[in-house]
Amino acid sequence: MKKILCFILLLAGVTMVTSCGEDDATYTPIAPLEILSNNVLFETAGGTGTITVNTSDALTATTAATWLSVSVSGNTVTVTAPENTSLNGRSGLIELKAGGKTANITATQKGLAFGVTEGLEYKVDDQANVLELNFSNSLAPTVKSLDEWIQPTLDGTKLTLAIAENNVRKARSGQVVVGCGGYSDTIVVNQDALTFEVSENQFQSNDNKGASFELTYNASKNISLSRDVSWIGAKGSGNTITITIPDNEEGGLRTGHLFIKCGDEVESIFIAQFDITKEVASGYYVFWYYDANAGDWSYMPAYMDLEQEAMIVQLSDDLMYTIPVIFDPETLALYAGPSTEFAGMYGQYYCYWVWRSTAGTWSGYTGKRYSVGEYIVDEYSDGSVAPYIGWGGPLGDNTIDAWALRAMKAEGLNADNNAGYLATFYYPQMEPWPTEARGKDAKITSLQGIRTFRGHTGKRADLKYVLRPTED
Repeated sequence: MKKILCFILLLAGVTMVTSCGEDDATYTPIAPLEILSNNVLFETAGGTGTITVNTSDALTATTAATWLSVSVSGNTVTVTAPENTSLNGRSGLIELKAGGKTANITATQKGLAFGVTEGLEYKVDDQANVLELNFSNSLAPTVKSLDEWIQPTLDGTKLTLAIAENNVRKARSGQVVVGCGGYSDTIVVNQDALTFEVSENQFQSNDNKGASFELTYNASKNISLSRDVSWIGAKGSGNTITITIPDNEEGGLRTGHLFIKCGDEVESIFIAQFDITKEVASGYYVFWYYDANAGDWSYMPAYMDLEQEAMIVQLSDDLMYTIPVIFDPETLALYAGPSTEFAGMYGQYYCYWVWRSTAGTWSGYTGKRYSVGEYIVDEYSDGSVAPYIGWGGPLGDNTIDAWALRAMKAEGLNADNNAGYLATFYYPQMEPWPTEARGKDAKITSLQGIRTFRGHTGKRADLKYVLRPTED
């Protein structure tokens, strides 16, 4: 009985020993640090956050994130994040230890938000404009205009561009640069040109009686009118301007200007008033024409004698041809011709005036057509004023833009006698002779390289042409 009891006791001891051995092999985790508060979520601009730990032991805090800085005071960890100038967010792990206990806290920071949400290029008209754009930014931005006519202001997330009116007839493009962190956007503003067009820039009255003229204009802004002489009147209505001039009691040629201003642009309307019957009286002229053979302008002396209804042209030193010229007081125009008129002899040839068009037509052997001369007063770039006579007129569906001499082998302008063109005077026009008056038979051969009021320069023509046969 005693042995049995001892055995039972021994078995119980073995059992106890075995149980104790099993308890020693079981893992019991250490409780982590208790986090009382955690404020380490940072905006793009950065800042300071804290982590508070429930511990009375010495607390340490470390991080491998180079952009974070940590410091410990008692049971509080202070975490500092700088400004994030990257478009990407970022995070960093902070490890806390105290009394054998640990805890890991992740600090995060938002990335940079930046940009104009509506777009980067805009088009506006020539008026003053205001553009209001939504601007996304999470850092203090910078804004700079590269052009004075665009003035930007930034208020929170609202970017306002004040655009000045465009007062010139030229479109323009400007830029505004918005920066944030290390990034920038360039906003482009394209502005239309000022619209300003007038239908005419010159009027003339060929007699000294009062007259009125009308011009139309197209403008995107209001216009203003001014003048440099008191005798010009003007009034606008809608898109039409009516110009009025009174009788010219002084009698001579007078000129002036009406100025139309729109924005910074000014159109000058030149106005001339004269009595054409006095201005185109008998006198000396320079007969200008383009010489296709020489490839340059040439001139010949000419004398207008309206009493005799003729113009005498000195083609060479000893060759002077006459062409009939009349003045019509009803149309206030000159008429040269008609075509087929006999001009004179050139050697053994009979020469006749005919009219040509650079379109390839001519007045024909029998057609009697007149070349029309318009007396025009023009103003030139240096401010000088000079009259001239421009010769033209209709030629069927075309325009007379050349006078020509047709040479005939016998008297009579016809196909059988045709020997060809002796000379063709392209774009004929006349200006008052720029020097002292000369006689009808003056030999004006020494005036080489003459320059007239209108700025033409050219050589003295000398009719020594070879006949150019033609089939027509």
